[in-house]
Amino acid sequence: MNQLVDVKKVKERLTVLLTCNMTGTLKKAPLVVGKSKKPNCFKGVKNLPVAHSYNAWMTSNILKEFLLEWDKELKDEKIVLLLDNCSAHPAEEELVTFEKH
Repeated sequence: MNQLVDVKKVKERLTVLLTCNMTGTLKKAPLVVGKSKKPNCFKGVKNLPVAHSYNAWMTSNILKEFLLEWDKELKDEKIVLLLDNCSAHPAEEELVTFEKH
């Protein structure tokens, strides 16, 4: 059996938030959040068509800011928002308040 060499885990992360309507005809520019200014996955890409790009870890404040902006664009349209239980996602109680805007 081979011994594993003690290796530092790679902590590069890239979060991409994609939004569109059910048919895919209306698309919002993606939100990109990553800790690296030039992630290896975008090597050679000169222009990335994104709404926002942050050099940070994904936080609930970044996501809330993006969702509030999108909420203003949607006006009275109804949407389905699917989120998992990631700690960077805002609590459900914080998102329900968007309906009041």
